[in-house]
Amino acid sequence: MRTSMSTLQKLIYERLKSIKTVITYDKVPKEAKMPFIVLGDAESFPWGTKLQKGEEINFDIHVFSEYPSRKEVLDVVDLVLEALSKEEFDLGDNYELVLHSTVGWDIRREDKIYHALIPAKFRVLEKEEIHG
Repeated sequence: MRTSMSTLQKLIYERLKSIKTVITYDKVPKEAKMPFIVLGDAESFPWGTKLQKGEEINFDIHVFSEYPSRKEVLDVVDLVLEALSKEEFDLGDNYELVLHSTVGWDIRREDKIYHALIPAKFRVLEKEEIHG
C-alpha cells in the first residue's frame, strides 16, 4: 500500500497559505507575530473497502491569537474552514478523496493566548494498484 499523506499535506498547506490576512507556518519561528496558523501533527490509519485499499489521514491545524477575546481566533478559524472547503482536493491520478471533515474543533485559552485546534479528517482510496 502507498500513502497519499505527502500529497495531501502539500495541498492543505497551499490552501492555508492562500489565506492572505494570516501567516501559515509548518515550523513557527521564534519571532512570529500572532495571529498565525500552524499545520501540526498528522497520522494515518489503514482504511478502505474489500476492493480498494485506502487510508484515513488526520491533520491537526492550530490557530494562535493574542487578541484579548475569542473574536480574532474565531475569525481565523472561519478562514481556515472556508479555505479547506472551497473546492475538492485533487490528489492526482493515484488517489481519490472520498471524505473530508473538519467537525469538532475547539478553542482554549492558554495564559494570554487563545489556541484553536481544528482536527481535519480525510479518507482516501487508491484508484488502482501499482505492481512493480
